[in-house]
Amino acid sequence: MSDNKLVLVLRKTRKAFLPEYFCVLVLLAFPIYFYYMKMEINSLVLYLTMGMAFFTLGFVELSRAMSRYEFSKEKLTIIDGIIKRHKKHVSFYAIGFLTDINVSQSALQRSLGYGTIYVEGGGANAFAIKDVSEPHQVMEKIEGLISMERKSIHKIQNQK
Repeated sequence: MSDNKLVLVLRKTRKAFLPEYFCVLVLLAFPIYFYYMKMEINSLVLYLTMGMAFFTLGFVELSRAMSRYEFSKEKLTIIDGIIKRHKKHVSFYAIGFLTDINVSQSALQRSLGYGTIYVEGGGANAFAIKDVSEPHQVMEKIEGLISMERKSIHKIQNQK
């Protein structure tokens, strides 16, 4: 019987959405600036500005909540969506059979501490874990899981 206990769950980081958060702050600062400058602002413009700010904030948080990566010892499950959910299972004999793990970061991503991890499990099982916080630490965790699994596989083979 297989052990499908989750060993690692990852989500997109908020750092990947900093431009959107900055736009929300600008949109919220707009009416505050007019209020303190004692300038009149049309109520339609005020409502549109506030509506755009909250819509953008909601969209960013919803977008972030829609993606999840779940590692177990035998597979990775990539889950996208909330209402219409897409699940992709990347199966491998055991996590110990993952062959390549790479991190990709732009200069901005490196300065903010997030990036994308590419994992390959031999051939067609390549996948990307996008916009994860501290990708080098996550890569080390995955490598640690691989190492532990390889040791347990080696131990089982030696017992036979």
